[in-house]
Amino acid sequence: MRVYLEVPYEEKDLAKQKGCWWDDHKRQWFIENPIHMDQYVRWMPKHLLAPTKSKPLKHEPFVNTKISKDRIKRINEKRRKKTRR
Repeated sequence: MRVYLEVPYEEKDLAKQKGCWWDDHKRQWFIENPIHMDQYVRWMPKHLLAPTKSKPLKHEPFVNTKISKDRIKRINEKRRKKTRR
């Protein structure tokens, strides 16, 4: 997986020393399958560094919900009847 970096021209030699590669087609520096990202943080694009905001749930997740076996049977029977039609 390639991670493209925003390396200023003045720091190109440092990027090369740290193992970055130059993509002639995109004209941008990148790292391939990085293990230690901390040495490349200074050049990471802002959208990769910014924390993501997760959307709040519209409803509570179904956790620890107890449904009787009879209720499950009835639900499954209704579904089967609908698919037979």
